[in-house]
Amino acid sequence: MPLSSGTVTFIPIVSEREGGRPGVARIESDGSFEIGNANPEKPRRFHPGEYKVTVLAMKPVRPHRPGAPVAVQTTPPLFESPRTTPLTAVIRAGASVVEIDLSETAPQLEVSQPPKAE
Repeated sequence: MPLSSGTVTFIPIVSEREGGRPGVARIESDGSFEIGNANPEKPRRFHPGEYKVTVLAMKPVRPHRPGAPVAVQTTPPLFESPRTTPLTAVIRAGASVVEIDLSETAPQLEVSQPPKAE
């Protein structure tokens, strides 16, 4: 079942000094996302390269007492940090389709080029 909200972040394996640029996207209600440049002052273009991928989704909850959490994480903690996520992707020039499976037993990320329009 796809996530209907949350954030997907692509963290480059190489540093920004070496040309790496992070990308971030909001997960839409249908589970889709479009990665753009993480810096809103730079163009939206996303650079090809190798990335660690993190995914974080939260669900609002009604606090039962003052100071109680107002949201709970719905994605496994394994995927929230670049240090722990097993997800990596190599993005090539041009459009790419990225499908992410967050099952803890067999996490998987698949990157493919979309079919060319005829």
